[in-house]
Amino acid sequence: MAGGTTLSLTGGTVGAKVGSINGSCQVSVNVTSFTTGNLDNEFIPGDLTAEYTPPEGETLFFVNTSGVTETLNVVTLTNPYVYKYFGNTSVWLGQESRVTIRIYNRDTNYALHQVSVTDSLPAGLVVAGTGSPYTSNCGLRCELDW
Repeated sequence: MAGGTTLSLTGGTVGAKVGSINGSCQVSVNVTSFTTGNLDNEFIPGDLTAEYTPPEGETLFFVNTSGVTETLNVVTLTNPYVYKYFGNTSVWLGQESRVTIRIYNRDTNYALHQVSVTDSLPAGLVVAGTGSPYTSNCGLRCELDW
């Protein structure tokens, strides 16, 4: 069940070994985590039980005698950050200054996609109709609205 923390198989059958190929039964389920780090999934002795009843009579019971641990490494991305600056921090009335917004991705493994940022200018500050707005290293399909 979604959100559950236990995976159980009951009543299963594992076929006999044929030639050099062992009989097998596979159980798979997708899992997810919102906890970062190494999560050890441990299977300890006794977690597997099975039985066999031969035609002659008495049932035989089996358990796994060794364990196994598999580790899932759950990683998270490093948060990006935004830096903004004005080309000239002091201008005369009606004079222009260029504002630049720089987005940094500090993660060394993963690129960020569908990045968006909105800069709401304060009252009294408007986008000048001159100059060429541009983007740099933002991808081929980005759009800049002003």
